[in-house]
Amino acid sequence: MTPIHEEDQDIIRQKKGPDRIEDLVKEHLANVAAAENTFKSALALLEKHKTKYAELEQYVESVSSSDRTISLLDDVKGSKRAHYIFKIVVTGVVTAYQVTPPEEKDHSNVDQTTWISDFEVALAKVIAQIILARQSEPSSK
Repeated sequence: MTPIHEEDQDIIRQKKGPDRIEDLVKEHLANVAAAENTFKSALALLEKHKTKYAELEQYVESVSSSDRTISLLDDVKGSKRAHYIFKIVVTGVVTAYQVTPPEEKDHSNVDQTTWISDFEVALAKVIAQIILARQSEPSSK
């Protein structure tokens, strides 16, 4: 096997350098796009279930597309007004998925999959409360 000369190694490094940068740029842009799409998916899921469960609106404390934040009440009848906060922070090209459970002051940084999963669990819990409340209402017969 013929050894690679120093000049050839420099040429190889130069070819890899720009490609590596381009790959990193694509990766950063993909992460930001994924964060935006994750938030849009959560909003779409929320809207979908609002059509079936109008009472869900009472549990949605706030939604901010500009902040990529969704705040859901844990229990609409609770006196503490404890809520979940789901937030996606994008600072430049750095993304952070944050979840704050009810009655906790500090958020946890989680990965994208956990963020969506936690959101789905919180939404399902709220919907279950709505269904239970509907079942306990006296029938209008």
